[in-house]
Amino acid sequence: QTKKIDSQEETRVLRGVENKKLKAKLVTSRKQRLDVNRHNADSNILLEEDPGYLVAEGMERTYKFRQSAIRENIDINAQKKALDLKLNTFGPYFCDYSRNGRFLLLGGAKGHVFLCDLIDTQPQCEFHVRETIRDVKMLQNESIFAVAQRKYVHLYDKQGLEVQVIREHIQPTHLEFLPYHFLLASVGTAGVLKYHDVSTGAARCTAPHPPGGVHLHVPEPPQRRHAPRPRKRDGDHVDAQHGRTRRQDA
Repeated sequence: QTKKIDSQEETRVLRGVENKKLKAKLVTSRKQRLDVNRHNADSNILLEEDPGYLVAEGMERTYKFRQSAIRENIDINAQKKALDLKLNTFGPYFCDYSRNGRFLLLGGAKGHVFLCDLIDTQPQCEFHVRETIRDVKMLQNESIFAVAQRKYVHLYDKQGLEVQVIREHIQPTHLEFLPYHFLLASVGTAGVLKYHDVSTGAARCTAPHPPGGVHLHVPEPPQRRHAPRPRKRDGDHVDAQHGRTRRQDA
């Protein structure tokens, strides 16, 4: 309600401006500001919450925490989300989560694929590909995911139906997805890094890797940008507290 009143007041003020040149500049500035606010509101869906973590005290190590001890020290709502899966037949398993953390994707090395909703603990799909699985990866959301199988990369929907077979990615061993670019990247036994645009279905680029094979494939984390340091000239004094350059009087 307050924003609506402010907008009406701003419109009334603009109508009272007699200078046509100034009025045109104010109207353009207002339109640009509204477009920026609208764009920011649309991009809020890309924001994610901070992931949870464990804090160790003293000489404790987080890898020694047992699931039973964690469950005893969390709230009731979090306890209801605890899930016990006994997968002893088709392992070892590769796992991945959707970007909102609600869906869990599991792929067994012996061909078992399982997609589960962690909130209501209901399986979305479960099937067997009857061949080796080397990695699994959720794409933009839970509606589609990729499975690195023995020969190619296969895409499936959340019902378990095969959507596409990406034959350009031969004998993939590692998968990674870049959500802001809609690019699915894979590395195969030949050590070749390949990018595939899942929005258009077209291959983007190929980058051969040096001999020796690839044993780890993860995206580079975003780096924090730092402001450039002020340049110091003769006779200048740099304020270390505020990072400003002040000119000394002669």
